[in-house]
Amino acid sequence: MRASSAHSTCRALRQSSFHVENTTDSHNATLARSLSSASLRARSAAAKWEQEHSLQLAAKSTLLEEVNSLKLEAKELTDAQKLELLGKLVKLKGFSAVQNKLVNLPEEFGKMVSLTKINLDSNGLRSLPESLGNLKNLKDLSLTRNRIGWLPDTFRNLVNVEEMRLSFNRLHSLPAEIGYMTSLVRLRCGNNMIQELPLEFEKLTVLEDLSFNSNQIATIPLVVGNLGRLRNINYDNNPIKSPREDVLAQGSESVILYLQRMYQSALSKGLEILSANLRH
Repeated sequence: MRASSAHSTCRALRQSSFHVENTTDSHNATLARSLSSASLRARSAAAKWEQEHSLQLAAKSTLLEEVNSLKLEAKELTDAQKLELLGKLVKLKGFSAVQNKLVNLPEEFGKMVSLTKINLDSNGLRSLPESLGNLKNLKDLSLTRNRIGWLPDTFRNLVNVEEMRLSFNRLHSLPAEIGYMTSLVRLRCGNNMIQELPLEFEKLTVLEDLSFNSNQIATIPLVVGNLGRLRNINYDNNPIKSPREDVLAQGSESVILYLQRMYQSALSKGLEILSANLRH
C-alpha cells in the first residue's frame, strides 16, 4: 500500500515538473516573440523618426533659403559659429545684428550673396572675413562702434556699395582698394586712428558726403578735388596742416571749392596729381 502511494506521488511530481517545463518553455517563447516584436517596432520607429527628421531638416533648409530679412539685435550673441547657418540664407537681402558681442564673423557670411544691407553696429568685431568681398550686391554697410583694425583687400569687390559707415573703430588706414568702390555716395570713418586718406580717393567720383573727423590726418590730399559731386566734408578734430588753417576755418563748402580749384590748377600746369599736396 505504501509502495503504491509512493509510486503515485513520484508520478505526480514528474507530471508537475513536465508541466512546469512546458509552461516555462511557452513563457520563454512568448517573451522572445514579444522582444522580437518590440525590436521591430523600435527599429520601425527609429526609421520613421530619421525620415521625419530628414524631412524637417529639408523643410528648414528650404525655409531658410526663402528668408529675405533677419534681425538679431541685442541677443547677446558672442559665438560666430552660431551664425554658420547664415550661409544657407541665399535670398537674404537685409541682415542686422546690432548690439551683440560678436568678435568675428564666419566665412559662411560671404555666402549670403543676395544681401543689399548689413548692420553690425555696436559689437566687438576685431576683423572681417575675406568672404565679405563676395557680397557684390551689397549697397549699405554699417560697422560703427566695433574694434576693427583693418579692412580686407576683398573690399575691392564691393563695387555697388553706396553707403559705408566705419566710425568708432580702430582703423589706422583705409586700404587703397577703396578706390574700386566707385559707387560710394556716403563714407563715414570718423573717430578712428587713420593717418592719411589714400590717393585712390580720386576715383570716388560720385561721393557726396565724406566724414573723417577725429582721426590723425595731417593732409587732405589734393585728389579730393576731383570729387565733383562732393557736398559735405567733415574734417574736424584732425591735426591738419594742409590746407591752411584759414581755409579750414571757412567751413566744408569753402574747403571743397578750394580743393577743386587747386586740383584743376594742378592739372592745367601738368603737375603729378597723385603726389601733389597742398602747401599753401
